[in-house]
Amino acid sequence: MGIFAAIALMLVTAGVYGVVSFYVAQSTHEIGVRMALGAGRARVLRLTILRGLKLAAIGGAVGVGGIFATTAVIRSLLFGASPVDIPTMIGGVVVLVGVAVLASLVPAYRAAGVNPVTALRTE
Repeated sequence: MGIFAAIALMLVTAGVYGVVSFYVAQSTHEIGVRMALGAGRARVLRLTILRGLKLAAIGGAVGVGGIFATTAVIRSLLFGASPVDIPTMIGGVVVLVGVAVLASLVPAYRAAGVNPVTALRTE
């Protein structure tokens, strides 16, 4: 179970990193305009990390909803355990949010390092 959980966590990390990197690549022009108009490095970092957190929030909500939707199936497979374990769900969501922040850091620093002049010339 631990190996499967580690593989799932790596897949989540790669997925969030890929989506946030794609967002940064697609919005380089927008980020350059923001920085040219006075948005600081911290603002761009915050904007990019919030994009990753939004993805994590959506994933957490879908996951918790899936748990409650499949309670009957889980109950038939578990013997002597509760199918809805609140501390485990909270722990899972906290780990998901932490992984999303870590996966968003590299694209966020890349976005914050965009030279506004170069970004505006490329489009």
